[in-house]
Amino acid sequence: MGELNKIKVVLDSAVNEAVRLLDANAAYIRLLEDEVLVPGAATASAVQYLEDISGLSTSALLNAGKTIAGQLIATKKPVVLNDITESDLILSKTRLMAKKHGFHGTVGVPLLKHGEPVGVFFVFDRTVRRFTEDEISNLVGLANQTILAVGDIA
Repeated sequence: MGELNKIKVVLDSAVNEAVRLLDANAAYIRLLEDEVLVPGAATASAVQYLEDISGLSTSALLNAGKTIAGQLIATKKPVVLNDITESDLILSKTRLMAKKHGFHGTVGVPLLKHGEPVGVFFVFDRTVRRFTEDEISNLVGLANQTILAVGDIA
Protein backbone atom coordinates (compact mmCIF):
# COMPACT_ATOMS: atom_id res chain seq x y z
CA MET A 1 0.00 0.00 0.00
CA GLY A 2 1.45 3.39 -1.02
CA GLU A 3 1.97 6.34 1.33
CA LEU A 4 -1.06 8.25 0.04
CA ASN A 5 -3.30 5.23 0.54
CA LYS A 6 -1.98 4.75 4.09
CA ILE A 7 -2.61 8.41 4.87
CA LYS A 8 -6.15 8.13 3.47
CA VAL A 9 -6.78 5.09 5.71
CA VAL A 10 -5.57 7.03 8.78
CA LEU A 11 -7.75 10.06 7.93
CA ASP A 12 -10.79 7.89 7.20
CA SER A 13 -10.31 6.06 10.49
CA ALA A 14 -10.03 9.36 12.35
CA VAL A 15 -13.31 10.82 11.05
CA ASN A 16 -15.19 7.59 11.76
CA GLU A 17 -13.68 7.36 15.26
CA ALA A 18 -14.63 10.99 15.96
CA VAL A 19 -18.28 10.26 15.15
CA ARG A 20 -18.20 7.22 17.43
CA LEU A 21 -16.38 8.99 20.29
CA LEU A 22 -18.66 12.03 20.27
CA ASP A 23 -21.87 10.15 19.44
CA ALA A 24 -22.34 12.49 16.49
CA ASN A 25 -23.59 12.12 12.93
CA ALA A 26 -20.81 13.27 10.60
CA ALA A 27 -17.20 14.41 10.43
CA TYR A 28 -14.65 15.57 7.92
CA ILE A 29 -11.05 16.71 7.66
CA ARG A 30 -9.75 19.37 5.30
CA LEU A 31 -6.02 19.79 4.86
CA LEU A 32 -4.18 23.05 4.29
CA GLU A 33 -2.22 22.97 1.02
CA ASP A 34 -0.69 26.19 -0.30
CA GLU A 35 -3.07 28.25 1.89
CA VAL A 36 -6.12 26.43 0.49
CA LEU A 37 -8.26 23.93 2.39
CA VAL A 38 -8.69 20.72 0.40
CA PRO A 39 -10.79 17.67 1.29
CA GLY A 40 -8.87 15.04 3.23
CA ALA A 41 -11.49 12.58 4.50
CA ALA A 42 -15.17 12.43 5.40
CA THR A 43 -17.61 10.02 6.94
CA ALA A 44 -20.17 8.62 4.51
CA SER A 45 -22.70 11.02 6.07
CA ALA A 46 -20.49 14.05 5.33
CA VAL A 47 -19.18 13.25 1.83
CA GLN A 48 -21.88 15.12 -0.08
CA TYR A 49 -21.79 18.09 2.33
CA LEU A 50 -18.02 18.35 1.91
CA GLU A 51 -18.40 18.18 -1.88
CA ASP A 52 -21.11 20.86 -1.75
CA ILE A 53 -19.01 23.28 0.30
CA SER A 54 -15.72 22.54 -1.47
CA GLY A 55 -16.88 24.63 -4.42
CA LEU A 56 -17.11 27.74 -2.24
CA SER A 57 -14.35 30.32 -2.10
CA THR A 58 -11.47 28.83 -0.14
CA SER A 59 -9.87 32.23 0.41
CA ALA A 60 -12.99 33.28 2.34
CA LEU A 61 -12.60 30.17 4.48
CA LEU A 62 -9.29 31.36 5.83
CA ASN A 63 -10.28 34.90 6.82
CA ALA A 64 -9.54 34.98 10.55
CA GLY A 65 -12.62 35.86 12.52
CA LYS A 66 -14.87 35.66 9.46
CA THR A 67 -15.29 31.90 9.22
CA ILE A 68 -14.99 28.99 11.61
CA ALA A 69 -12.13 27.47 9.56
CA GLY A 70 -10.32 30.81 9.52
CA GLN A 71 -10.74 31.12 13.28
CA LEU A 72 -9.40 27.59 13.84
CA ILE A 73 -6.32 28.34 11.77
CA ALA A 74 -5.74 31.81 13.26
CA THR A 75 -6.29 30.93 16.94
CA LYS A 76 -5.21 27.27 16.85
CA LYS A 77 -8.04 26.58 19.32
CA PRO A 78 -11.27 24.58 19.10
CA VAL A 79 -14.53 26.29 18.16
CA VAL A 80 -17.96 25.03 19.21
CA LEU A 81 -21.23 26.15 17.63
CA ASN A 82 -24.56 25.05 19.07
CA ASP A 83 -26.15 25.47 15.65
CA ILE A 84 -24.05 25.89 12.51
CA THR A 85 -27.14 27.03 10.59
CA GLU A 86 -27.45 30.12 12.81
CA SER A 87 -23.81 31.24 13.11
CA ASP A 88 -22.19 34.31 11.57
CA LEU A 89 -18.90 32.35 11.50
CA ILE A 90 -20.36 30.31 8.67
CA LEU A 91 -20.66 31.64 5.13
CA SER A 92 -24.31 32.03 4.11
CA LYS A 93 -23.98 29.41 1.35
CA THR A 94 -22.38 27.01 3.83
CA ARG A 95 -25.24 27.59 6.29
CA LEU A 96 -27.67 26.66 3.52
CA MET A 97 -25.71 23.46 2.82
CA ALA A 98 -25.70 22.62 6.54
CA LYS A 99 -29.49 23.05 6.63
CA LYS A 100 -29.84 20.92 3.50
CA HIS A 101 -27.82 18.12 5.12
CA GLY A 102 -29.44 18.52 8.54
CA PHE A 103 -26.27 19.52 10.44
CA HIS A 104 -26.58 21.72 13.54
CA GLY A 105 -24.30 21.20 16.56
CA THR A 106 -20.67 21.56 15.44
CA VAL A 107 -17.21 21.34 16.92
CA GLY A 108 -14.08 22.12 14.97
CA VAL A 109 -10.46 21.68 15.99
CA PRO A 110 -7.31 22.68 14.16
CA LEU A 111 -4.93 19.97 13.00
CA LEU A 112 -1.52 21.11 14.23
CA LYS A 113 1.94 19.84 13.33
CA HIS A 114 4.73 21.28 15.44
CA GLY A 115 2.27 23.94 16.61
CA GLU A 116 1.40 25.07 13.08
CA PRO A 117 -1.99 24.49 11.42
CA VAL A 118 -2.05 21.85 8.69
CA GLY A 119 -5.82 21.43 8.48
CA VAL A 120 -9.17 21.44 10.22
CA PHE A 121 -11.28 18.64 11.72
CA PHE A 122 -15.05 19.08 12.05
CA VAL A 123 -17.72 16.97 13.73
CA PHE A 124 -21.46 17.58 13.24
CA ASP A 125 -24.63 16.51 14.99
CA ARG A 126 -28.13 16.59 13.58
CA THR A 127 -29.41 18.24 16.76
CA VAL A 128 -28.75 21.68 18.20
CA ARG A 129 -26.05 20.72 20.66
CA ARG A 130 -23.18 22.13 22.65
CA PHE A 131 -20.28 19.69 22.69
CA THR A 132 -18.82 19.26 26.20
CA GLU A 133 -15.27 20.05 27.32
CA ASP A 134 -14.59 16.29 27.58
CA GLU A 135 -15.82 15.75 24.02
CA ILE A 136 -13.68 18.62 22.77
CA SER A 137 -10.64 17.20 24.61
CA ASN A 138 -11.29 13.79 23.06
CA LEU A 139 -11.44 15.33 19.59
CA VAL A 140 -8.25 17.34 20.17
CA GLY A 141 -6.52 14.14 21.31
CA LEU A 142 -7.75 12.27 18.25
CA ALA A 143 -6.62 15.13 15.99
CA ASN A 144 -3.15 15.05 17.58
CA GLN A 145 -2.91 11.26 17.19
CA THR A 146 -4.01 11.55 13.57
CA ILE A 147 -1.30 14.07 12.73
CA LEU A 148 1.33 11.93 14.49
CA ALA A 149 0.21 8.85 12.55
CA VAL A 150 0.25 10.73 9.25
CA GLY A 151 3.70 12.08 10.10
CA ASP A 152 4.96 8.55 10.71
CA ILE A 153 3.78 7.52 7.23
CA ALA A 154 4.91 10.54 5.21
